[in-house]
Amino acid sequence: MKILDKEIDFDFEEAENMDKVIELDRKYKELLAKSDTLVGKCKVYKDFFDELIGRGTSQKIFGEKNNIFKITDAYQDLIEEAEKVNNKMKEKTNKMNKKYERYK
Repeated sequence: MKILDKEIDFDFEEAENMDKVIELDRKYKELLAKSDTLVGKCKVYKDFFDELIGRGTSQKIFGEKNNIFKITDAYQDLIEEAEKVNNKMKEKTNKMNKKYERYK
């Protein structure tokens, strides 16, 4: 996947990765709510990327900069991609359940 034109090795279709996105999104939303400064919020977002994808990911994507718009856009793009995969999974599950309903 690409984040801010940087290729990142992360597969949303891996169940473990999706579970991790959901878990970390909840955790980091709480940390964001507690952060009082924009620099602090940038650190929370960067820590999210590092914990989710791997240490050094935020450095690769953002460098030393704390551009709040780039950082929040990258986070939003990542979450939107996760939501697309989650919705696709729900559609497939619903289709499969409907298909096999006749055997009940």
